Amino acid sequence: MSEIWAALSETAAARSQGDLRGALKAAHAAVHAARDDYETMLALDALGDLCVISGDLDGAAGCLERALVIAGERARAMPGDLDRQRGLWIAHVKGGELAMLTGDLGQADAAFAASAEVAEALDDKAMRERAISYDKLGEVQLRAGHLEAAAELFDASLRLRERLAADAHDDADAHRDLWLSYNKLGDVLSARGDLDGAVARFDQGEKALNRLTRAKADTDRQRQRDLSVSHVKIGSALWLQGDIRGASQRFRAAVRAREDLLRRSPDSAEAKRDLCVAYNKWGDALAQADATGRAHRCYNRALTLAEDLAAGNLGAQAQRDLTVSYNRLGEMLARMGRHAEALARFEASLRIRRMLAAQDPRSRQAERDIALACERAGEALLNLGDRDAAEARFKESLEIRDALAQANPASAVAQRDRWVSMWRLAKMQSPLVGWAQVRERLESLAADGRLLPIDQSFLAEARNAAP
Repeated sequence: MSEIWAALSETAAARSQGDLRGALKAAHAAVHAARDDYETMLALDALGDLCVISGDLDGAAGCLERALVIAGERARAMPGDLDRQRGLWIAHVKGGELAMLTGDLGQADAAFAASAEVAEALDDKAMRERAISYDKLGEVQLRAGHLEAAAELFDASLRLRERLAADAHDDADAHRDLWLSYNKLGDVLSARGDLDGAVARFDQGEKALNRLTRAKADTDRQRQRDLSVSHVKIGSALWLQGDIRGASQRFRAAVRAREDLLRRSPDSAEAKRDLCVAYNKWGDALAQADATGRAHRCYNRALTLAEDLAAGNLGAQAQRDLTVSYNRLGEMLARMGRHAEALARFEASLRIRRMLAAQDPRSRQAERDIALACERAGEALLNLGDRDAAEARFKESLEIRDALAQANPASAVAQRDRWVSMWRLAKMQSPLVGWAQVRERLESLAADGRLLPIDQSFLAEARNAAP
């Protein structure tokens, strides 16, 4: 095996084990060992992906831009070579994904549009690539709050994938792609507040995977992971509908599947993160059902996994996952009346989230994360009797959420976040927000059909509280 292929193999192995430092070292070695443009492009791709994981977005941009130049030169030199055209398509897609991470939706849209142009030129030889490009373009529209445009693009992707699946009944990739398309359409419907429609799409995706079960063995790890994702997505929609029991059953199924996957791959960072997410989700459902002890155990298990992943890994995802677990456990400690301990968890989460937002100032998700941490810290401060500090935290949360809701008016999540922050201030009788304002906001959402079923009782309470 040549030096570069050995380095790339070492890169992949270290990455799968969560050894980011080792993977970066091997990827740098691969770049230096490359003997031609093709090998340089592959090495730069691997290094760029790792830079993204580590949070070095500038380093990632440098790698992916160089890879794109090489891919373009190779594609132009042999326009009839399908592999070279696909290499250019991949380079455009990766550039778009990086732009999404930095919050530059215009650049992301341009990159994904370029990828679609490459795939469309190949016609039926690149139907799957076209579908992926349409999905990526849809994700840009979804992030921008253009839900109708996103749905149209996801529909276009689904039509292509249905054709591919019809032509290849036993093709695992074709059925998995169908699952992905149904999930994306479900995500759009969920963002609109159409939870029945979202559950229906997620169910269709799950059925596509179950059809695949008959063609492949149940030991297929990717299929098992995909089914666990369906459990989480359906469970999340059921939770928003107020079906806490149904949601809990789905999250429990996801936990069981992911515990099994982690037992089979104990060094897999992906398996650990998946299980962490599932335990947090299951804990949420159990907490909602007042099963405090079981919820506490779920959150503790999730925190252990998150701390394991974050140890020595300064990547944005690992650090954000740690803050999610801090918040969940803090919420449970608050339920148990341990408010000082809860505040310590929330403040630890807030410190990390401010650091992540400073690293990526254009990220709306980072801002939303800060708003949530501020809200949780405010609740703990209020319970400890520090009203002034609590009001300051609630005010910061509302300011962030108000800006996000105005920037994304079609998002049911952004609109919900805003009224929740208003509610906190009204409930503590702050002069900043009155009950009449909360009632008006909730009535407006209800009139548009955007008030989630789980939140209907809050409207009645706001009407009773408003003068």
